[in-house]
Amino acid sequence: MARYTTCVAIPLILALAAMVRCQFFSCHDDPGFEPDEGPMTDLQFTWLGALQYIHVKNGTPHYFRVPRVVMISRQFSLATAADAAQVPDGYALGNVVFGDYERDELECKVSIEQLAAGAECEPAVLLMPIADVLLHPEYKHFRVRHSLALLKMITTIKSDYMLPVCLPFKNFILEKSGKQTKNKFYHLDFISDVPRDFVEEDKEVTRVMLLPRELCFLYDDPVNGTRKLKSRVACTTGCGFHSGAPTLVHEHTGHWSLVALSQGAIV
Repeated sequence: MARYTTCVAIPLILALAAMVRCQFFSCHDDPGFEPDEGPMTDLQFTWLGALQYIHVKNGTPHYFRVPRVVMISRQFSLATAADAAQVPDGYALGNVVFGDYERDELECKVSIEQLAAGAECEPAVLLMPIADVLLHPEYKHFRVRHSLALLKMITTIKSDYMLPVCLPFKNFILEKSGKQTKNKFYHLDFISDVPRDFVEEDKEVTRVMLLPRELCFLYDDPVNGTRKLKSRVACTTGCGFHSGAPTLVHEHTGHWSLVALSQGAIV
């Protein structure tokens, strides 16, 4: 047990439903990209966003609570149910913010020929108001904390270059033994604890591995407890994950598949 003492508050990860097939025709597919640990310099993972709570009187974003969300289709983002439902006092759900919005030629008002000649179309910051929140029934009726919510954005994202993250397969990467991998996971987040200036926000990649669930149950705060089974909770290495930040696996096909979302680590 000594090797776990450097990470006492092992974060709980909300494992996603594993029966959903990945939409390979329209999700993040990059076979040649294997990021190193640490800050990222390449324009990647543009589907990572943040949820803003807006003050009902002065319209300013919340000063420290900025949960992460992931885009799973051109009009829906995925968040934890607690982040979508437990809005701070005096605030309302505001926008989903994407800091690396890849505009297409039509939005940039440039032609393909101009791009080939050296013209550039810089990424922009996209603020998408939330039209509706779809809480999972298990959270609405039973307050199951380790649950999900869909955030319906007010309109469809137009750019063809903004691909969503892939949804998980039942059996993601298998080892030679035939069992699912426990050590080929990437955790993605913004470097800043509280992203504000999304023009300047950088992302950071951390390699994590799965641990026995019993370790997380040992250190779990009773406040986070639920009477439901914890079979969908994954336990990983690493500390200080922010709520909603995703854990991914890079499939042998090149697709980046979502495996889990951090639940209530730092709020």
